[in-house]
Amino acid sequence: MALHAAEGNNVVIPLRVPPATGVGEVEGARYRQKDERGVYISMVTDDTSDLDKMIEETQASIIEDARETFSEEVVNRWLNPKNIGKIEDPDGFGRVTGPCGDTMEISLKVKDDRITKALFMTDGCGTTIATGSMAADLTTGKDIKEALKISQEVILDALGGLPEDSRHCALLASNTLKEAIKDYLAYKRDPWKRVYRK
Repeated sequence: MALHAAEGNNVVIPLRVPPATGVGEVEGARYRQKDERGVYISMVTDDTSDLDKMIEETQASIIEDARETFSEEVVNRWLNPKNIGKIEDPDGFGRVTGPCGDTMEISLKVKDDRITKALFMTDGCGTTIATGSMAADLTTGKDIKEALKISQEVILDALGGLPEDSRHCALLASNTLKEAIKDYLAYKRDPWKRVYRK
């Protein structure tokens, strides 16, 4: 959340969602600007501690809501993803954009047809982060044939399931992994092509 200095010692806080309290007041803060629908989009406060408190309360509320909807495994991998990053000079690399617009990348290090390291990156939501983390975790240590069997269902089972409207994230992770493996196999067959990799 960006802060913008206002007059004097006030701090202007942009709001992404309208607060639940009464019109014009949020724990001592004064609203400053409404959008065309009449929703407050920024507020003025005299102290940054109001901002810190609002951020902490909002974050706690989001995490509490997530725990009511998702398994603890999903929430933990969203908040503390494992295997995140990019491998320099990977042996296999896949990038896929899902139907929701999220993009995932998976990079692999392979030795003797066994995946020794798998990392992922995404610009997606919490469930995309969780599925990418799980896909990379499930892949590490497996041989190529075993890794090709990591499907949407395998990822969903390992995470304890996802709501119907989030299941496509596991498919995105599975498809991205398959693209990375396909890339590895293509360069294994024709290693000279690695020179021309973008």
